[in-house]
Amino acid sequence: MRILAQCDEMKVVHRDNLQGDDVVQEAVRQRLRDCRLYVFDLDGTVYEETNHFHVYGEELANRLPGERQQRFRATAGAALRQEGELAFGGSFDAGNGRYFAQGMDLPEGVDAGRLIHVDDPWGVYAALALYHGITPEGLAEAFLTTREHMASDQFSMKPMEGLREALLRMKSLSVHLVLATNSPEPDSRALLRKLQLDDLFEDHSFLSQKPHRIRELFRGWSKSFDVPLELMASVGDHYRNEMSPATELGMATIYIDRYIRKPHPELTLQLTHPGQLASTLLEVFG
Repeated sequence: MRILAQCDEMKVVHRDNLQGDDVVQEAVRQRLRDCRLYVFDLDGTVYEETNHFHVYGEELANRLPGERQQRFRATAGAALRQEGELAFGGSFDAGNGRYFAQGMDLPEGVDAGRLIHVDDPWGVYAALALYHGITPEGLAEAFLTTREHMASDQFSMKPMEGLREALLRMKSLSVHLVLATNSPEPDSRALLRKLQLDDLFEDHSFLSQKPHRIRELFRGWSKSFDVPLELMASVGDHYRNEMSPATELGMATIYIDRYIRKPHPELTLQLTHPGQLASTLLEVFG
């Protein structure tokens, strides 16, 4: 197929490196425009807000023993400022506090299954809370409480400018839109309503267990919508969850790399902020 040959020849385009802010290289534009089914992530992809991370951090801190709360807040704050050893993109062993930088070969005897990937503030807070002694039950409670807060009227959200317009434009061109998130259904649907996106997706997967189940979901949507995998695109902010599995299956990709800022030559397009998504899609499908 022409589109696959074109994809093999393409180099990744990083939007910050383009000559014009509204320019997508023609090969990339055509690759994305040819896709007939787009799979969107939710958190960190279709909204810009980050205030919930502080709420999550406090929920975690409040579930730690008193003497450990301030140490947790201090180490988490330093990590989020990217001060010290812990950096976005690496992995952390909460059992002994060892950090392994991105791309580092694990020493002999290190159990990769114990490691927590620190790809965004969710990961930073979770890894350090476990290191400071929170129980798995406490971790889950803090997450769910944070999600309840996000779903409530206390958490204000602003729809990203142009995103609804872009998705409606895609639908008018018979592009299928589906959503896959690892978050629970009730709060996710509440967020979609706040973002004015609740009526746009043809199918939803909640508690998706990405990355472990995402290939199964991709293949299932390919079959149910009768769209080959090479004409599907994955849009998300988590490389391990949404990008790597998609490229393995020959899909196109739009990666919102807000925190790690590492080029991935195998991807179709990289952005650095969710606020760039709408203008990109409008440019592709305009």
